[in-house]
Amino acid sequence: MDLRDFQDKSLADLEEIFLEPTETGSDALLSSGLALKVIQDNKLYLPDSKGFKVYVEENLGVTYIHAFRCIQAAELVLFLQEHFSVLPQSESAARPLVKLSRANQLKAWGEVLRITAGDKWAPGKDRIKKTIALLGLDKA
Repeated sequence: MDLRDFQDKSLADLEEIFLEPTETGSDALLSSGLALKVIQDNKLYLPDSKGFKVYVEENLGVTYIHAFRCIQAAELVLFLQEHFSVLPQSESAARPLVKLSRANQLKAWGEVLRITAGDKWAPGKDRIKKTIALLGLDKA
Protein backbone atom coordinates (compact mmCIF):
# COMPACT_ATOMS: atom_id res chain seq x y z
CA MET A 1 0.00 0.00 0.00
CA ASP A 2 1.26 3.45 -0.87
CA LEU A 3 0.05 6.95 -1.62
CA ARG A 4 -0.80 6.13 -5.24
CA ASP A 5 -3.54 3.77 -4.01
CA PHE A 6 -5.42 6.79 -2.64
CA GLN A 7 -4.86 9.49 -5.29
CA ASP A 8 -7.93 8.73 -7.41
CA LYS A 9 -10.39 8.29 -4.55
CA SER A 10 -13.20 10.73 -3.92
CA LEU A 11 -13.43 12.87 -0.80
CA ALA A 12 -16.30 10.69 0.46
CA ASP A 13 -14.22 7.52 -0.03
CA LEU A 14 -11.22 9.04 1.76
CA GLU A 15 -13.40 10.20 4.65
CA GLU A 16 -14.82 6.70 4.99
CA ILE A 17 -11.32 5.18 4.99
CA PHE A 18 -10.32 7.52 7.81
CA LEU A 19 -13.52 7.26 9.85
CA GLU A 20 -14.21 3.56 9.37
CA PRO A 21 -10.98 1.71 8.53
CA THR A 22 -11.49 -1.88 7.43
CA GLU A 23 -7.92 -2.82 8.31
CA THR A 24 -6.27 -3.20 11.70
CA GLY A 25 -2.87 -2.36 13.15
CA SER A 26 -0.27 -0.82 10.89
CA ASP A 27 -2.52 -1.22 7.82
CA ALA A 28 -5.25 0.89 9.47
CA LEU A 29 -2.64 3.40 10.59
CA LEU A 30 -1.27 3.63 7.06
CA SER A 31 -4.61 3.85 5.25
CA SER A 32 -6.11 6.40 7.65
CA GLY A 33 -3.04 8.65 7.51
CA LEU A 34 -2.69 8.40 3.76
CA ALA A 35 -6.37 9.24 3.28
CA LEU A 36 -5.85 12.42 5.31
CA LYS A 37 -2.65 13.21 3.43
CA VAL A 38 -4.42 13.03 0.06
CA ILE A 39 -7.26 15.21 1.37
CA GLN A 40 -4.74 17.76 2.63
CA ASP A 41 -2.27 17.68 -0.27
CA ASN A 42 -4.98 17.88 -2.94
CA LYS A 43 -7.03 20.42 -0.95
CA LEU A 44 -10.13 18.25 -1.38
CA TYR A 45 -11.73 20.01 1.59
CA LEU A 46 -12.14 23.18 -0.53
CA PRO A 47 -14.35 25.11 -1.24
CA ASP A 48 -16.60 23.90 1.60
CA SER A 49 -14.11 24.52 4.44
CA LYS A 50 -11.88 27.47 5.24
CA GLY A 51 -8.85 25.24 5.65
CA PHE A 52 -7.65 21.76 6.55
CA LYS A 53 -7.73 22.52 10.29
CA VAL A 54 -11.36 23.60 10.17
CA TYR A 55 -12.24 20.69 7.87
CA VAL A 56 -10.88 17.93 10.13
CA GLU A 57 -12.39 19.46 13.24
CA GLU A 58 -15.84 20.10 11.77
CA ASN A 59 -16.19 17.23 9.30
CA LEU A 60 -14.14 14.44 10.81
CA GLY A 61 -14.49 15.30 14.47
CA VAL A 62 -10.78 15.17 15.28
CA THR A 63 -8.33 17.84 16.29
CA TYR A 64 -5.86 19.17 13.77
CA ILE A 65 -2.97 17.87 15.87
CA HIS A 66 -4.42 14.35 15.79
CA ALA A 67 -4.88 14.54 12.01
CA PHE A 68 -1.31 15.84 11.64
CA ARG A 69 0.02 13.00 13.82
CA CYS A 70 -1.91 10.44 11.76
CA ILE A 71 -0.30 11.76 8.59
CA GLN A 72 3.16 11.69 10.20
CA ALA A 73 2.59 8.14 11.44
CA ALA A 74 1.52 6.98 7.97
CA GLU A 75 4.61 8.55 6.41
CA LEU A 76 6.75 6.76 9.00
CA VAL A 77 5.09 3.40 8.28
CA LEU A 78 5.57 3.94 4.54
CA PHE A 79 9.28 4.45 5.18
CA LEU A 80 9.72 1.60 7.66
CA GLN A 81 7.87 -0.94 5.53
CA GLU A 82 10.70 -0.70 3.01
CA HIS A 83 13.02 -2.15 5.67
CA PHE A 84 10.94 -4.16 8.16
CA SER A 85 7.97 -6.52 8.08
CA VAL A 86 6.86 -5.64 11.63
CA LEU A 87 5.64 -2.06 11.93
CA PRO A 88 4.23 0.30 14.57
CA GLN A 89 0.60 -0.57 15.24
CA SER A 90 -0.75 2.80 16.41
CA GLU A 91 -0.24 6.51 16.03
CA SER A 92 0.89 6.76 19.65
CA ALA A 93 3.52 4.06 19.09
CA ALA A 94 4.78 5.88 15.99
CA ARG A 95 4.89 9.29 17.68
CA PRO A 96 8.32 8.95 19.39
CA LEU A 97 9.86 7.74 16.12
CA VAL A 98 8.56 10.54 13.87
CA LYS A 99 10.70 13.06 15.76
CA LEU A 100 13.90 11.27 14.66
CA SER A 101 15.89 11.50 11.45
CA ARG A 102 15.30 8.72 8.91
CA ALA A 103 18.60 7.05 9.86
CA ASN A 104 17.72 7.16 13.55
CA GLN A 105 14.21 5.88 12.86
CA LEU A 106 15.77 2.80 11.29
CA LYS A 107 18.23 2.39 14.14
CA ALA A 108 15.60 2.84 16.85
CA TRP A 109 12.95 0.65 15.25
CA GLY A 110 15.48 -2.09 14.53
CA GLU A 111 16.52 -2.05 18.18
CA VAL A 112 12.89 -2.06 19.35
CA LEU A 113 12.25 -5.14 17.24
CA ARG A 114 15.39 -6.85 18.55
CA ILE A 115 14.44 -6.16 22.17
CA THR A 116 10.81 -7.20 21.75
CA ALA A 117 11.40 -10.26 19.55
CA GLY A 118 9.18 -13.04 20.83
CA ASP A 119 6.93 -10.71 22.83
CA LYS A 120 3.23 -11.46 22.69
CA TRP A 121 2.24 -7.82 22.11
CA ALA A 122 3.34 -5.16 19.65
CA PRO A 123 5.72 -2.61 21.16
CA GLY A 124 3.94 0.43 22.55
CA LYS A 125 5.04 4.02 22.85
CA ASP A 126 6.61 3.59 26.31
CA ARG A 127 8.82 0.72 25.12
CA ILE A 128 9.78 2.70 22.04
CA LYS A 129 10.57 5.86 24.05
CA LYS A 130 12.77 3.83 26.43
CA THR A 131 14.65 2.29 23.52
CA ILE A 132 15.20 5.69 21.94
CA ALA A 133 16.56 6.99 25.25
CA LEU A 134 18.73 3.88 25.71
CA LEU A 135 20.30 4.53 22.32
CA GLY A 136 20.81 8.20 23.21
CA LEU A 137 18.72 9.29 20.24
CA ASP A 138 16.42 11.46 22.34
CA LYS A 139 19.22 13.97 22.72
CA ALA A 140 19.96 14.30 19.01
